[in-house]
Amino acid sequence: GLLAPSIGDAEPQFRSFMSASRDRYPAWLHWLAQRTGIEVTLDRSGIIEVGTQTIASARAGIERLDAAALETLEPALTNYSSALLYHDDGYVDNVSLLAALREAARCEWSIDVVEGRVAAIQPGMDSCTATMEDGRTQRGRAVVLAAGAWIALLVGAPRPVPVEPVRGQMLRLQGAPLSHAVSAGDAYL
Repeated sequence: GLLAPSIGDAEPQFRSFMSASRDRYPAWLHWLAQRTGIEVTLDRSGIIEVGTQTIASARAGIERLDAAALETLEPALTNYSSALLYHDDGYVDNVSLLAALREAARCEWSIDVVEGRVAAIQPGMDSCTATMEDGRTQRGRAVVLAAGAWIALLVGAPRPVPVEPVRGQMLRLQGAPLSHAVSAGDAYL
């Protein structure tokens, strides 16, 4: 759910592309809401990055926070001597975003989303057949391979795709003590 082109190392041209994409998110979410009736929460109050050795460059929208400024902004973050605040970044509610995308796929583009894991695909000349783990079959002119870290288990893929899981744990907290998204190297809240 992070919209965080400011975090991490990126070539200036690619970072510019990522920032432009982030800046188009409000209009895109408005477009989705008009078509689906599903409002997706967008928070552009900034992202705080803690525990980084990255020196903030002269890029606009970045503020270095010392321990006092960080504690004022986020009282729950007391174990850090400094942080970076990326004013223009933010996050979306990825659960409602997925719901809106599914609805848009169904009503805007007449795409059926089929739940379940695909066990095998069988490409053909004009179509592809996907066999689900439970034995159901689906046929279509095109198939999007989006099995993530489980792609190696898919029988019939045109070639091996070297993918390994990196993250994947997600939880929702009631009454979280943070008012900003916080990034800390290999995880974020």
